[in-house]
Amino acid sequence: MRSAGAGFDPADALRAWDVSGADVVRSSSGLNNESWFVESRRGAFVLRLYSTLDEADVAAEHRLLAQLDRAGLPFATPRPVSPRGSPVSWARVATLAGPRLAALFQRIPGEHLNDEDVQGLEGAAAALARLDAALASLTTDRVPFTGRIETVHPRVADLASLDELGISGAAFVRRMRDASELRGALRPRQIVHGDFAFGNVLLEDGHVSGILDFEVAAEDARAAELAVALRLVVSKHARDLLWRPLLRGYLASHPLTRTEVDALPALALQHDAVVLVWWLGRSRDGIRDSRRLDDRVVETLDREQWISANAASVIGYARALLD
Repeated sequence: MRSAGAGFDPADALRAWDVSGADVVRSSSGLNNESWFVESRRGAFVLRLYSTLDEADVAAEHRLLAQLDRAGLPFATPRPVSPRGSPVSWARVATLAGPRLAALFQRIPGEHLNDEDVQGLEGAAAALARLDAALASLTTDRVPFTGRIETVHPRVADLASLDELGISGAAFVRRMRDASELRGALRPRQIVHGDFAFGNVLLEDGHVSGILDFEVAAEDARAAELAVALRLVVSKHARDLLWRPLLRGYLASHPLTRTEVDALPALALQHDAVVLVWWLGRSRDGIRDSRRLDDRVVETLDREQWISANAASVIGYARALLD
């Protein structure tokens, strides 16, 4: 499957929203989707071209966003704009790769969180906690995530066949089976964002102005949210400076139980297996990515080493924040 970007005219797609004469610049961010920044007389927008979601998934995402828009959060979440005369908030557009779904969102002001912004990360973690407090009372049509790695990608339903990951990568994924059971059994469960990333947080004047990308938001173990964020932070060069602010910011605003805190390192590692299998599935779908699977395996095993060596410190620090 190739990118539609080279065979897609944003100006043609924008006609569905009566947006013309706009300045359009392609965004460099995004793994599942392709996006363009749009400046027009009608305002500033982001045009998103979906790559992996079907209409039911997009509808579920947009219904959740509508609920969040009414939740009174102190920062913005994506707000889709309905095409002219359409009962839905997306459109089907033509690309050289075939018809795709597209959506137009009002642009949220701000800049992405910097990888070494310790203070900004603590604020972002607090905002993520506020988001989770709101998500706990909302509903979604998305299928809940059970924790089973075999359900992550339809091309990777058999964990006995992981040859592309090499011996070490395949062994890591299989080691995470017990943690997968933990993730599925851990309570409480609620809707979580599920994809905390520095590129999904916007800051303006030092404060969080928006949280983006609810494409994978679904019911999961509540603690999985913070564990996913921990796994992301451990991937950064400044990880030794970042993990404590992450825990401080989140747990001060949305305390977890001691059982959930004790599970954070195992859940972070399990999510690394989830992500690795997702990349493998993309590879089997013929989607070319910026890094080789071999490199992703090396990074995964590096995170496993760090988390295993620091698990007691992470749990101890998090427990102290609960007292």
